[in-house]
Amino acid sequence: MSADVVRAVWEWINTFPFFPENVQMVETEFLGRGDCLSLSVENAPVIVSRFISGAFTAQLKFGVRFRTAPGCSRQRIDAMKFLDCLADWLQNGLPPLGSQMRALAVEKSAPVILEEREENGSEIYLVRFVLTYQALSHSI
Repeated sequence: MSADVVRAVWEWINTFPFFPENVQMVETEFLGRGDCLSLSVENAPVIVSRFISGAFTAQLKFGVRFRTAPGCSRQRIDAMKFLDCLADWLQNGLPPLGSQMRALAVEKSAPVILEEREENGSEIYLVRFVLTYQALSHSI
């Protein structure tokens, strides 16, 4: 099920060892107040190949958003460097997806960008990924 894949990715991202000081964990589909991180699913998993056995390969597109209130250009660059560091960590590992699915790859699909500047001075940075995984049964 796609919810199981999202939960597994969320739990895995929360094992990242280098969160910024004010960030305790990654939320899902929600940016709280202050410095925070959010995992957002960009669309439902897409099946990219099917096998006679009923197994298939699918891709899940997701993003990680980081809200922070940088006071200067150096802090903006630090926010982008943090997401690049997270991206490197994600691309060099694979989330455990359970007994009926296995992750094949996590790839950064776009560079870190400044997605939004809020009226209160906070900025939201975004990095996007594609998780490719194989399911051994018919459910995504």
